[in-house]
Amino acid sequence: MTATVEAAARCGQECRATARRDGVVPALHRLNAVLSPDAPPRGASGHALVPVDAAPLPGGGGATAPGLALSAPDPDAQAGVGRASAHWRLGLAWVRLGASEGLRDLVLVRLGERHTEGAPLLMKQLVKGALADVLTEHLEAECVLGEAGTERHGTGRHEAAWDEAGRLGRVHDRITRADRALLRLLGAQGFTLPGPGWEAHLSELLADVYRERRVVVSPEEA
Repeated sequence: MTATVEAAARCGQECRATARRDGVVPALHRLNAVLSPDAPPRGASGHALVPVDAAPLPGGGGATAPGLALSAPDPDAQAGVGRASAHWRLGLAWVRLGASEGLRDLVLVRLGERHTEGAPLLMKQLVKGALADVLTEHLEAECVLGEAGTERHGTGRHEAAWDEAGRLGRVHDRITRADRALLRLLGAQGFTLPGPGWEAHLSELLADVYRERRVVVSPEEA
């Protein structure tokens, strides 16, 4: 099934909302159901990271983290068979953004509840500065993803792949930075199991498996 640009954009926003409300795994289920219904897709290296209750893929292993399992590389995927589509990879970035926004929501509540020296931690200048940096990362990621969903790549397959590897890769980096900053604000609570740290870990694992690797085409671009 080939998704239209409009359907893929709508799916991305729906998956973003699901991830923000319910977490990474339910959003990944929705993303796969709409944009890869035949089988969970694989990344550029041939690996797949799938919900543990999804249909198993060849080479499937045990749970990598709560809710997800890693499937061993498939040589066919490295040749393009079963690879994640550009629409799916864009949808995954929306999933990660939604999950990161959900983590931000949690941090705002927790820091508003915790007090020191008679005031909520949320009102401390350093905390507000850190949250402002996170919000900036989220807004910039949202702008890039919104543009990516409406652009038309008419200048050749290689340039479209280069654009994705560069711009979408930087979105993943922004989301990862935001997640790590938010977990630091939660302190030890951000690294308990189960807990918000595991959700951020799942999100980062998905980026590692599915992001397209940048291809250097000239020494100047190295």
